[in-house]
Amino acid sequence: MNRQKRMIILDKLIKSKKEQMIEFEDSIETTRLILFEIYGMLSFAYRIGDISAKERDYRTQDIDLFWEQL
Repeated sequence: MNRQKRMIILDKLIKSKKEQMIEFEDSIETTRLILFEIYGMLSFAYRIGDISAKERDYRTQDIDLFWEQL
């Protein structure tokens, strides 16, 4: 699978996880677990070279802002 396809999958996974965070908004523990899953996916994508450190940090900041808005 090439990098572009993996990035599309990563973006879809993150979108899905954001939707789960909204769904489980009342359960802080579940929402935190989902948040850590997202961070893990971003770390893995960085380790295998799909995203740069700058892009990883940008996406992490986006997730942090999303978390704060919940």
